[in-house]
Amino acid sequence: MTYRDVKRTVLIFLLGGLSFLFGYLYFGSHLASLFGKPSRSAAAPSGGPPAPIMQEIRLLKERIAQNPRDADAYSELANLYFQANKFDQALVLYEKAVALNEKDIVARNDLALCYHIEKRDKEAFQELYKALEISPRAQHLWLTLGLVDYETGDTKGAKKALKHAYEIDPHSEAGTQAKSMMTSLLHSEI
Repeated sequence: MTYRDVKRTVLIFLLGGLSFLFGYLYFGSHLASLFGKPSRSAAAPSGGPPAPIMQEIRLLKERIAQNPRDADAYSELANLYFQANKFDQALVLYEKAVALNEKDIVARNDLALCYHIEKRDKEAFQELYKALEISPRAQHLWLTLGLVDYETGDTKGAKKALKHAYEIDPHSEAGTQAKSMMTSLLHSEI
């Protein structure tokens, strides 16, 4: 398994935590642009998003207009913008979702990923640490921390985070991902 394969699998897994894992088929093709380290100005494919996605966006915006305190609607809308590589717009929506529901570790994880993609790693780490304070046994948070550590050059931190993710539950999907990342990225065994 190559670094690119591992990163693709991990990003799919991390995009929204465990709940998004089941959305792989829906999100998989849209995440392909992430693996080439997108620029800040990465745009949606020419012609814009497909009609069903535009319909979802419209419905979520209506839902937010009806209930501006609907944190889930902000997260769902942010996920659609993330898919379309509009990370700056997704980031703002994830920030609103987290402001409305500070205990939402999935939104915090997604916000951290957006910060990381936008080269705002200090903020990415802050969000991950806040999420880990809320849920220290959430394996997907440890995987994200390991990935961000690795990509910012902290291989020691990456190894520690991935080892912790693995030790929480070695037999889970996240445990398998942690072991795979340790082997592929860090050339190390758990």
